[in-house]
Amino acid sequence: MIYLIILGVMFIFAFFDICDEEHFPKYRYIFLALFFIFLLAFAGLRYEVGYDYDSYKSIFDTVTVKNFMSLYIEVGYTGLNAVLKTLGFGFEAVIFVVAAWSLFFKYEAIRKYSIYPFVSLILYFSSNFIIQDFGQIRQGLAIAMTLYSIGSIKERDLIKFLVLMGVAMSFHYTAILFVPLYFLGNIKLSYKQMMAIVAASIIFYVMILMGVFEYFITHVLHSEYILWKYQYYSGEPLGFFDFTFIFRVFVFAAFVYLGDKIRPVCKYYDILRNGYFIAIIMYIVFNTNEGLATRGALYYKTFEIILVPYIIYAVKNKLLVFNAALIFYFYTVKDVLGAVLWQTEKFLPYNNVLFEFFKHLK
Repeated sequence: MIYLIILGVMFIFAFFDICDEEHFPKYRYIFLALFFIFLLAFAGLRYEVGYDYDSYKSIFDTVTVKNFMSLYIEVGYTGLNAVLKTLGFGFEAVIFVVAAWSLFFKYEAIRKYSIYPFVSLILYFSSNFIIQDFGQIRQGLAIAMTLYSIGSIKERDLIKFLVLMGVAMSFHYTAILFVPLYFLGNIKLSYKQMMAIVAASIIFYVMILMGVFEYFITHVLHSEYILWKYQYYSGEPLGFFDFTFIFRVFVFAAFVYLGDKIRPVCKYYDILRNGYFIAIIMYIVFNTNEGLATRGALYYKTFEIILVPYIIYAVKNKLLVFNAALIFYFYTVKDVLGAVLWQTEKFLPYNNVLFEFFKHLK
């Protein structure tokens, strides 16, 4: 299967990234750029592949310069469709431009913030690439912008941050959930403060179970639309013992425990820690609302593609590091298989615009 072959090749480069400190760093970012160029061709030139392909194609067929602001879809995305369509391009151009935009900022984020870029690449490819760049492309682009904005949070560059957030929200409104990190990212939380926040989040979770949150929306905000959106994603509690949540807690605990070793080489330590902590808190508080607990928290959960390489770095034992990378590799294989096999007909066989072009030449 092509998706697993790509992941396997990435793992070989991740091994060199971790274990060869003398020679590989000289070529690290050249290889990384080549991988992202390949991913651009793989995702940006795909043809009738991906589980949101048909719905986005329908939007493209509907949008015009006159109606793009009234389709109840984020105006940045519909505007891009309208411009490309007016210029005479087809839907494939939309897929390519969004993929190029998204992958460029993800490449820049991994290059700037990760100590082992190819470990980040493995985790990104398996947990984000298939789901976002082959499906939820609007949120995938928004996540790319928020991930890249870590630098502007550290530098306290509010104008740059707001520009990035504005672009992100114009493609997916949920990016607004990331805005608080500008004010919370550099706070140095103590263990006691974190435990108090966790305790408070459990109390909020219980209150939501009792219907307090829906009462607030109905009787204070008086917004039927917000209530409808909230109830649309609500359901049975997700629980706190599934592998995804346990893995998230483990990553956070390891990152905090190894903080003394990580902080000297990671100037973004507090931002990464606080952001990932927010992902955990959102999962606890909104455990009955899958949209907020998973897709809403995704802006912060994506930080793990940066956190995990620093955890591996801090351990130092090369054999242990490699074994840890192997464990994460098998974990990510599960994610790739889950995404692909969930809707096999949307991913297999893989097809590409170039394949179609050469078919018509025959």
